[in-house]
Amino acid sequence: MADDAKCLKKLKALREGVNWEIEEERRELLDQLDSLISDWEGQLPNLRDIFRREEIDWLLTESIDGQDEPTSLMDFVIKTGYKDELDVDKDGKSLLRRTTPVHLASSFNVGRTVIHELFKIYDKFDVNYTDEAGLTHFHMACEYCLEDIVEKFLDHGQDPNGLWPPSGEPLIHWAETEGSQEMFELLLKRGADPNLPNKDGLTLLQIICSSGDDALADIIFEHSSEKYQIQLDTRDKLGNTPLHTALEKGFKYIAELLLTNGADPNAVKEDGTTPLHIICNREDKNYHWFIGNAGDDSTLELFFKINEEKHQVVRIDAQDKMGNTALHLALLRDDQQMIELLLRKDADPNLANNEGLTPLHIVCKRRVDYENDEYDDYDYANEFFNIIDEKRQTLRVDARDNLGNTPLHYAVADDHRENTIEKLLSKGVDLNLTNQDGSTPLHVICTRDPDPDDGLPKTFLKLVDDFGDWLQFDTRDKRGRTPMQLAVANFMPHVMRALFKHGTHLYNHAMSNFTFPTESYFGERYNSENKFQLASGALAVVEQLETRRYHFGRSNALTVMKFFRSRGLFDKSADPHKSWCDDNVFTNKAKNTMVAHGPTWMTLYQLIQLRPEKAAKELTYWDYYKLAFSDPVEEAVQACAEHLCEKVASGFFRQWALDPFLEMTSHQLPTECSDMIIKQLMNEDLCNICLAAAGQN
Repeated sequence: MADDAKCLKKLKALREGVNWEIEEERRELLDQLDSLISDWEGQLPNLRDIFRREEIDWLLTESIDGQDEPTSLMDFVIKTGYKDELDVDKDGKSLLRRTTPVHLASSFNVGRTVIHELFKIYDKFDVNYTDEAGLTHFHMACEYCLEDIVEKFLDHGQDPNGLWPPSGEPLIHWAETEGSQEMFELLLKRGADPNLPNKDGLTLLQIICSSGDDALADIIFEHSSEKYQIQLDTRDKLGNTPLHTALEKGFKYIAELLLTNGADPNAVKEDGTTPLHIICNREDKNYHWFIGNAGDDSTLELFFKINEEKHQVVRIDAQDKMGNTALHLALLRDDQQMIELLLRKDADPNLANNEGLTPLHIVCKRRVDYENDEYDDYDYANEFFNIIDEKRQTLRVDARDNLGNTPLHYAVADDHRENTIEKLLSKGVDLNLTNQDGSTPLHVICTRDPDPDDGLPKTFLKLVDDFGDWLQFDTRDKRGRTPMQLAVANFMPHVMRALFKHGTHLYNHAMSNFTFPTESYFGERYNSENKFQLASGALAVVEQLETRRYHFGRSNALTVMKFFRSRGLFDKSADPHKSWCDDNVFTNKAKNTMVAHGPTWMTLYQLIQLRPEKAAKELTYWDYYKLAFSDPVEEAVQACAEHLCEKVASGFFRQWALDPFLEMTSHQLPTECSDMIIKQLMNEDLCNICLAAAGQN
């Protein structure tokens, strides 16, 4: 250790021995000072007697470069009582344009404590030094989150609404994104305006509602003042209010905070969307908020609850630019809890959107997941109708959309809506209203996807009987087609069976006016690539007509044959009688594939072995039709589709080719001989004979 006199003498000698213009000598001095300071004992020197201010600035700056903690030199300077002095001009005004170690410390990546200690030296809080980049001591105190230093600046009149130089945005915006929560709160507490926009025109509240920071949201509302009361409904460039944004992002707590503090629950976006639309249109199903204390309250329940407490009227039937209300959207999302709540809050079940769709249309259009109990048609439709009944509201069950479709048109268009249909019939729905194509609900049923197990047509007709309604069976659409003609043209023998069984009076009336579909639309909408379905479907509808004593003429038969030709349903194999037994894999599968024929069963393998005449006696076209639509269609059936097409249609083609063959041979052969010849021909050959006889080949 050395006494203070010796240390002081050495310190002066060190300084006097340095040419300050030479950096190498300055750095050597800095190294020597560390050793001297560590040995110093006794009274500390007055540094101003030895160094100029600029020299102390340089020594401090160089000593702190890259340091997390204050250096020994900094501690020494502070202990000597050295304080930076203010420069003034000739008029006595403070000179504030100056770069100090406080400014430079930021580029040196120093620790927070270093900056804090520097402010013990540069402690003039009534002035605010500014460097060439516009950064001030106040900015540096904010950047390093030195709340006590920032408070001193604010106490001396520093404006909390100043700009942050690098971005040019309000300082409070920098604090929200880069600063600490404590700094953010301090600036607001000391008068920062929360409504100042950033360069993108967004206020703090809008940014927080997009980021979802619950803590900052609490702070901003806690420090809202009369001078700077938070603007709750400020719009962004897209017309969103903070409430719109919070709801769209799913930030539940912030949304509650906004509503509680008076945000407009009816604010409308440019697309007509209100907060209620957003709640009811959220794609996820996480609608339950505030698990801690709110029990099972959902987003929507809480939305209504808060607005009721504030005596704020919610425009529950507001329509967006698509014309959709919140009820439309809740129905489209299949959220039963929302639907029930909206209806109980008096949502209008009859408002139509821009497509003319009412909520009831959507109920009836809804695709039913019959494998999932959560979306059971019975519960879904029942709840909707029951609430309407409880509230004694009138439901427009026959409302037409822009396409002229009523709810019943949609209800019969898809599967598993029997309960919905029953509810509509119980409300007195008009069964015979037509849409813009002239189609009644019965027309729609006859254009459904073919499926022999489809029970909806039968159920529909039974419900019609149960409710004593009158069904116009022979109404023609704008193309002049009746439901029965469509059922035939679309290969729906199961629908024909249901129609025939519906009532003798309907059967007699319909069949007396029935004409077979022309080739222009026979099978036109049937785009299946399954040839066996096409062949069996075409012949199954013919079979149904013949069992009802319909006079099926040669022109009708030609229509069917032309369909076979246009769809490539003929077997073109070189050996029409080839054995399928050559393929062991196929054989095994065929022996395990069951085919129903009447009340009994046979295997596909057995069916393939049958001669066409025998097969015609064993199986009806209806049997083949059911096999073609078995779910899933057996791989073995697909493998021999052309063979099955040939087999199933052989009886039909032979029946209708005999007379044309006799005519073309001028009856020179006996009928028995002609029949024997025909039996040896393939269906395509028989088709050509019929077409040639008709002058169409």
